[in-house]
Amino acid sequence: LRRRRAEEALRRSERRFRETCDLLPDMVYEADAALRMTYANRAAMETLGHTLEDIETGLTLMDLLRPEDHERCRQFVRGVERQFMAAVAMFDIRAKDGAAIPCEISVAAIRGADGQLTGFRGVARDVTERVRAQSVDRLAAVGRLAAGVAYEFDSITTAARACAQRARQAQDLAELQELTSAIVAGADRGSAMCRNLTGFVRPEDGRREPIPICQPVDDALAIAQPQLDAAGVTLHRTDETRGALVNADAAQLQQVFLSLFLNACSAMPEGGHLSIEEQTQEHLLKLRGIRIDQCASGLI
Repeated sequence: LRRRRAEEALRRSERRFRETCDLLPDMVYEADAALRMTYANRAAMETLGHTLEDIETGLTLMDLLRPEDHERCRQFVRGVERQFMAAVAMFDIRAKDGAAIPCEISVAAIRGADGQLTGFRGVARDVTERVRAQSVDRLAAVGRLAAGVAYEFDSITTAARACAQRARQAQDLAELQELTSAIVAGADRGSAMCRNLTGFVRPEDGRREPIPICQPVDDALAIAQPQLDAAGVTLHRTDETRGALVNADAAQLQQVFLSLFLNACSAMPEGGHLSIEEQTQEHLLKLRGIRIDQCASGLI
């Protein structure tokens, strides 16, 4: 009798769990240790177009991802297995009709009484509108940068023209080499600016890899420098992270830092001082924008 009561209580608890999950707008799912789906709430079924039959016939989490994301997903899952808290990542989930839906996915490991892994439980949130808004913000930022970039390229071409004219009258090989080196340096500077700006407008899919912490800051400053100069903002940078690596996506960090620098320009329309302090402190990168009569700070 006691056992029947316990089983009935368990069934009632599971029923409440499923009914509650069906009320949620986000996609709730469970999978076994082999990543085979064992449960999906109503939002997941309706959004992805799958049925209970698909789950019962062996639908896996990998079936919902693009093939190029499979290895990144395996690494993500291995990380979830090693920790005792939920982890979050961005993936494009494929619906049954092939449509790709950008989602923020939270995953936690399910463990038995003995601590052994039995599966995974998580929530997937459709962030299509957020991604669209970020794209609009990037294009708006590019518009703000256009004048500064145009000014910078005008300076490069003016300097290159002057060097070329002087090269025509060069008296010796050393002078000619110096002038041509200046032209090449200007061309390299322009090419780097184009690469950075293109990467900002059309970032690659998120890929985490070990990168120097200073790299995305350097790239963002290279793009923002004309804007800083035009706004009369002087820059002071203290970098204690040279050589330090972080596992991150360089393009996405560059976008974050560039937004911070452009916001600093907007906050100091009459000029000011931008101080950037980079320190490794429990995997955090700290930046601080300072003005004499105004202080703005951001923590990444």
